[in-house]
Amino acid sequence: MSKAIYCVAAGALLAATPLVAGDDDKPTMLRAKDAHQAASMTLSEENKDARICVRQKQLGSRVRFNRICMQQHEWKAYLVSLDAMDDEWNNAAKGKLIK
Repeated sequence: MSKAIYCVAAGALLAATPLVAGDDDKPTMLRAKDAHQAASMTLSEENKDARICVRQKQLGSRVRFNRICMQQHEWKAYLVSLDAMDDEWNNAAKGKLIK
């Protein structure tokens, strides 16, 4: 009986604490579904420098996730690099040189 009360009390304490808060209660971490959504989010002035986190499934597991957090300009650069890599792979099969 006392273990159940302890678990409920601990759960209530965790639910009462904010997940992420800065020094003056501004959110410092936002969540997005994927990298494309993270790069295209419209951020307010107060959230301009916030980190945007995306959960990706861990390779080789059905239940584990990796959380990747970057600022919006880093997400945009990441997508540009993915597009460049995609172009390189697509053109390599055709024998084209990439500059």
